[in-house]
Amino acid sequence: MRVHRWRAGVVALAVSASAAAAPTSPFQPMFDQARQHYALPGLAMAVVEDGQVVYQYTAGERRAGTGEAIDENTLFKIASNSKAMTAALLARLVDRGALRWDDPVIRYLPQFRMHDAWVTGHMQVRDLLIHNSGLGLGAGDLMLWPEPNAFTRQDILAGLAHLKPVTSFRSGYDYDNLMYVVAGEVAARAGG
Repeated sequence: MRVHRWRAGVVALAVSASAAAAPTSPFQPMFDQARQHYALPGLAMAVVEDGQVVYQYTAGERRAGTGEAIDENTLFKIASNSKAMTAALLARLVDRGALRWDDPVIRYLPQFRMHDAWVTGHMQVRDLLIHNSGLGLGAGDLMLWPEPNAFTRQDILAGLAHLKPVTSFRSGYDYDNLMYVVAGEVAARAGG
């Protein structure tokens, strides 16, 4: 009889451990399925409400086969996905009245300089997001890639003055990464 009680206790512990490990959010099964479907080595997610993390979930490895677990401090290379986040952050700051789309960049970053002094004075927050600075496709990208490199955001800001435009300001479109670095700095200065 004593053996049976012990087994019942083990089963109860196993059931409670499995209940404790059960998803605490409806998101967890969805993320587990996506991870399996797309053969992702790992992922992380968080739900933030009123500026507080109310739920977070991590699973898998930073790089397949390394055994390095993903945790809440893992940084992911999200590349140009950050452009949408930067634009959304600026829009929230505009909604709060912390900045305006037509504010000059130098209001927030007095050290900001483009190759042309007129462009420096007239570059607005909105211009940072719409790829019309006059810089050519990929201008200055060597300050971002390959990684690792020693360029800081301040180096990138200082380097803009040395990049010659290929078109007139606001006259064309060339995909641009560096203006989004500037946009992120504007957001930080405006309170984002």
